[in-house]
Amino acid sequence: MMTETGGTMNCKLKGGSGEKGCSQTMPDTWVSHSKKILGYVAPQTEINDLYVSTLIIKSYLDKGYSEKDIFLTWNQGNKGHCVKGINKHGVAYNSCEYLNKALAYLQ
Repeated sequence: MMTETGGTMNCKLKGGSGEKGCSQTMPDTWVSHSKKILGYVAPQTEINDLYVSTLIIKSYLDKGYSEKDIFLTWNQGNKGHCVKGINKHGVAYNSCEYLNKALAYLQ
């Protein structure tokens, strides 16, 4: 959550591509994650966001994902190689930069 909110833990932030909440989840991703964890689409309140995000991350750990895999999956939707560019909303992204910031928060 520290990486998603730029270190502020301000769960009211909204991203330039439509992401929101503590975990800065895209709307379609929230629907998917909420259904997977809760069985229905819950409102993305701070408590729901933290609960669902925690259990999604736990599912990655249960699959044997490394920290790097988890951060890349969270940021770009899949583990593997970093990607960078400009998305359809005109927002620049760089998953290697995100990964390095996220790993630094663990130290």
